[in-house]
Amino acid sequence: RLQVGYFGGEPLLSWDLLQQLQLRARQLAREKNVPLKGTVTTNATLLTDERMDWLVGHDVVVGISIDGVQAAHDHNRRFAGGASSFEAARRGLKIALSRAPLTETITVTDPSNVRTLADSVRFLLDEGVGVLSFNVNVRAAWDEPLLAEYERQVERIGDEFIRRFRAGQDVYIGAIDAKIIGHLKRGLKDCDKCSFGVREVSFAPSGNIYPCERLVGDDTDPRWRIG
Repeated sequence: RLQVGYFGGEPLLSWDLLQQLQLRARQLAREKNVPLKGTVTTNATLLTDERMDWLVGHDVVVGISIDGVQAAHDHNRRFAGGASSFEAARRGLKIALSRAPLTETITVTDPSNVRTLADSVRFLLDEGVGVLSFNVNVRAAWDEPLLAEYERQVERIGDEFIRRFRAGQDVYIGAIDAKIIGHLKRGLKDCDKCSFGVREVSFAPSGNIYPCERLVGDDTDPRWRIG
């Protein structure tokens, strides 16, 4: 099995190239009889009805980077000129959900927006998101009060998860469901762990190869290149 992911930056800035790569990947997968899944992580500001239809029709699963309520989102995801990207991202999210109801959202939490994390998760669930991940910016400066606030926010998210579960709403919140699954399995199995540099490789636009897309950065640090 092979998964080809388009990751940024913002992949939809190179829409024509993304299409070419996915068509080529599908051709090679058919020739070699390899099951293929495509994925793209986008901020959704450039997502249109036509583009979403093309992605769904060519086996590309879409993930939307949106940090929740506008106050949280605008801390780190403004347009280059400083304007809010919130409404553009929200519009793109609605397009994605209309064609693929299980579209996942990815929310990044750091000290600037941690106090709105629970409100952001509730907002996204109310928008119709059923698969949601919130990730921590581990490179940020987290002091003890901020970590305590993060813990309070996660407790509130847990309460919201339970409330919706009891009401019969089927939602998946990665940070919660993954812990439940891990507990039921009595720990992580080998197949659950990162495939860093073994079954996973990442290519920068330059052609440089890295063991993980998160090490590409701006593609200027040769220490992390493996080819």
